[in-house]
Amino acid sequence: MDGLEVCRQVKTDPELSDIFVVILSSALTSEYEQIAGLTSGADGHISRPIGNKELVTRVEAYVRILQHKPGPADANANTSK
Repeated sequence: MDGLEVCRQVKTDPELSDIFVVILSSALTSEYEQIAGLTSGADGHISRPIGNKELVTRVEAYVRILQHKPGPADANANTSK
């Protein structure tokens, strides 16, 4: 089982589907391979090699995205009104 299959399984499992998945790869770097990763359910893709500063900055950007993403508790609060 490869990483894309793990991603597919995580994203199709109702208990795990909210997990934010970012593929970090030095092998899957072509445009086609990055698209395959994103269509497997990944929320992002980072190609290696990558400098440490850029990696940290990209992870910080993903954290900002997650901080603004409504969670399951928020969705349930909206449906009870």
